[in-house]
This record gives sequence, structure tokens and C-alpha cells, in this order.
Amino acid sequence: EALELFAKAYPKNFPDDATAVEALLKFGKETFGTMLELPIVQSVWWPRFERSIRWYVDWERKRRLDIERVEPEIIGSISFEAPGGPFKLSAKADRLDVKPGGRVAIIDYKTGQSPSMDQIRRGFSPQMTLEAAIALAGGFPGITAEHVDELVYVKLTGAEEGGKAAQINFKDEVLEDVVHESLARFKTFVASFDNPDQPYLSKPHVLFLDSPGDYDHLARVKEWSSGGGE
Repeated sequence: EALELFAKAYPKNFPDDATAVEALLKFGKETFGTMLELPIVQSVWWPRFERSIRWYVDWERKRRLDIERVEPEIIGSISFEAPGGPFKLSAKADRLDVKPGGRVAIIDYKTGQSPSMDQIRRGFSPQMTLEAAIALAGGFPGITAEHVDELVYVKLTGAEEGGKAAQINFKDEVLEDVVHESLARFKTFVASFDNPDQPYLSKPHVLFLDSPGDYDHLARVKEWSSGGGE
């Protein structure tokens, strides 16, 4: 939220480093609010926030050299026909960077672990590629995206280094080809659930068998997984 307030205050012109740090500290205090009175926040989380924003200012200053404006927390959508009728896909992007020449970059802020490239490529974490598809279709208001040239995870842990930016790289594949494939896969997924015979599986992906699922309680996972034999 503090980064959102900062981007709204400085969507085009990035201030000098001292002003940027001061503004982020101000927005951080507004966001933390009364939580700053808690000893654990004062001793652990606020120092982490301070380390994060100092790393962020250095990263942002260099990045803004190739950016016309920043659009934070922007909502977009596209609609397409499906067997059950029109389907609307909507998303709120943490941030879109509008660049010269009709180029757009999509930024996603993380405080925890980012998905692996393999998980993104195989469709287990489609958020960024589907946001890119919405951008290419003109689904974000006020933004004309001829190309999406970057998908970037910005990890803000407040650990020793403060933060880290990781660009999604699909090796020899063209980013926009992967984006179009991701949307096609999503349309197939929607169509499959328009079929009344499609089962709703509790654990559809064996890759995440060790992770808690949203429907484990309905599938009684704890009960059958604790049983013996077969």
C-alpha cells in the first residue's frame, strides 16, 4: 500500500533519493498506522520496511529511466465466448509500467516466495501471463499495449539486501507467444468447467500435494490421508 501511494504521488517524475525515501517513510507510517505502537513491529517489521524502501529507491531510480509513467493497482478485464456463455476475466495488477513505443511491463510485488519459472510456464501460476494477455487486448483502461516486454517479480523481504527484482525469462521462447498460449489454456479450462460432467478435484495437481488446498476440508483429506494401507 505504501508503494501504491508513492506511485500515485510520483507517476511520471521520480524525485531525488532523499525525497523518495522521506515520502516512502511517510506513506509507510500511514499504512502501518497504530501497528507501529506494537513492540514486535517496532523491533522487526519497521526496520525491515526501512531496508526494503532504501533498496527500492535505488532500483526504482534506475528503472524510471525507461518509463513514461507508472500505473499502480490498476484493474483490467477481457471477455470471450465460452460454451456456457460470455466469460469475463478480470485482474488487478500491482503495477503496470508504460514505456515508449507502446511497450508495457507488468510488476508484481512479493513479500514471500515467488513462483518458479517452470510453475509459470506450465500454467500453475498464470497470474502474470494472464495480466499480460489483458494488457495486449487493451483491457486496462487508458493503456495501449502494443508489446509486453517484461514480467517482473519484485520481492520485498526487508532482509539484509532489502529486496530483489527477478524478471521472468522463458529462455528461447518469445514472451508474447507464452502469453497467448496461457490465455488459450485458460479458455480451454473455462470451457471444461462449462461441461456439467467435469469433476471438481480437490488435488488436481500432484506437484502441490504437500500444499494445503482450498477444498481439503470438503474432500476430507486429513481423514483419508491418515489412514493405513490403501
